[in-house]
Amino acid sequence: EQASSHKAGIAVLAVLFHVDEHPNEAIQLILNSTNPIKAKVDDRQPLRDPLHLNDLLPKDRTVYFRYEGSLTTPVCAESVVWTVFPESLPISLGQVQDFMTIHDADNRELLVNYRPVQPLNTRVLVLVSDTEMEASGARRIASGMFAAVLLSLAISLF
Repeated sequence: EQASSHKAGIAVLAVLFHVDEHPNEAIQLILNSTNPIKAKVDDRQPLRDPLHLNDLLPKDRTVYFRYEGSLTTPVCAESVVWTVFPESLPISLGQVQDFMTIHDADNRELLVNYRPVQPLNTRVLVLVSDTEMEASGARRIASGMFAAVLLSLAISLF
């Protein structure tokens, strides 16, 4: 709470996902721990197996977008430095469906966990790269942002 009251008080690493036929092992570790508490609001469950942050990040971390933005949930405080990786990670359709059965604080399934697009205001989007990146990278960010929010919600459950 205190960090959200400061400009650049929170740093978020946003990882995008694409649906793949094979399950993502790191995501499965998270889902295995959420199964016993899916419908129990404010309950906590330790991860059953070790989870390494590197397993949730793309292999290429030299290319990313960065901008100053806001939290994705009310009060939407303008206190976040977002780092968005354009390289996506795989997740199976079954894993996406499992995330959608987790309940929020109002005991509703997380079926719609995004907010409307916000005004740009004076935000500056910076591309950090050791090499040139194709223009389609920005489109991949827009199409996959829902998964980044989904992952951040899942991690915040612990």
